[in-house]
Amino acid sequence: MKSHLRSYTLTLKTLSPLFIGSGKEIHKKEYVYVPRGQSVYILDIPKFSRFLADRGLVNEYTEFMLGNQNDLYKWLHEKKVNETEIKTFAAYRISAADALKHNSNLRGIQLFIKDNCLRPYVPGSSLKGAIRTAILAKMLSEKEALGKKTVKKFIDALKIKEMDRTLASKTRALETDLLHTLNFSDKKPDALNSVMRGLQISDSEPVSTDNLILTVKIDLTVAGNTKPIPIFREAIKPGVSIKLKLTLNPAILETAGIDIDLVKTAIRDFASMQEKYFFSAFKHPHNSDSTKVEDGLELYLGGGVGYVSKTVSYAMGGRDALEFVAGLMNRQFRRHKHEKDQDIGVSPHILKGTYYNNLFYRMGRCAVEIS
Repeated sequence: MKSHLRSYTLTLKTLSPLFIGSGKEIHKKEYVYVPRGQSVYILDIPKFSRFLADRGLVNEYTEFMLGNQNDLYKWLHEKKVNETEIKTFAAYRISAADALKHNSNLRGIQLFIKDNCLRPYVPGSSLKGAIRTAILAKMLSEKEALGKKTVKKFIDALKIKEMDRTLASKTRALETDLLHTLNFSDKKPDALNSVMRGLQISDSEPVSTDNLILTVKIDLTVAGNTKPIPIFREAIKPGVSIKLKLTLNPAILETAGIDIDLVKTAIRDFASMQEKYFFSAFKHPHNSDSTKVEDGLELYLGGGVGYVSKTVSYAMGGRDALEFVAGLMNRQFRRHKHEKDQDIGVSPHILKGTYYNNLFYRMGRCAVEIS
């Protein structure tokens, strides 16, 4: 068996806004939105506290935080604080982009993950998870009988009371059969036996906060209608290149027939599958992004990309999976009328996106280059 490691540079180029959350959210009173210039300043709290103390505004700021006024910029303007001064106590600035055109009310902002120097980066674990899903989808698509049999089991599981536990158990069993091909433990489900140990991805090189924009969640219906949802997120704007290191261990991966060519094919095929069974069902706005990736090597990464990009349901059953996905959506989100999804012909029946520079984008779309 091959024993030496193979290292590659993996470059993500954002084709649409990319959001990978840190789990942190700042309140609408904790940032400054300056309409002129569409600037959002994220506060450096220690610097801001010193500024307030130096200006004798601590008590008045406390009243602001406890009161009904929500716009920190307006409050600062009333206190004769200009934008030049705001920059002195800001951690960084991002562009408000199109977010406030579609929702004029200020909201909390979900923050992008950053390093200790407040620089955004893509965690290797996020990308590995996306590639793992693509590889699993490829394996399932090549085992048509197994996939359709599994979908049938999943549909049956929807009818029982303990649906969530049963589906989780069946999913783990499926992944164990396909990916746990090693013999480092006597128990096959043990993570020690996962072939994915042979694929490692570093955290990315950090990128500048200059590449961050504010985005608002947009729901797109099958008919092509858009609806802004009051959720603000920091996102990396389209057109940014992000580099990571991909390392393969052939001695481990070859037990499941995985090499660099299969990784590329899996990514390409998974993107094609999503287009076929999900994205193509939606009428996109006339002002939608139309960027094409010539070699088809692209994936959907991070938050806001939706169910289809993070699961292998359609890879298992193709069109036959619609009954399962619609049933699952209806059980988990009863108020969202998923019982009609089979008649509509797609499930879920909402595509998640956002606007940037007056164009509608699907969230998290990235071109992939491996060299």
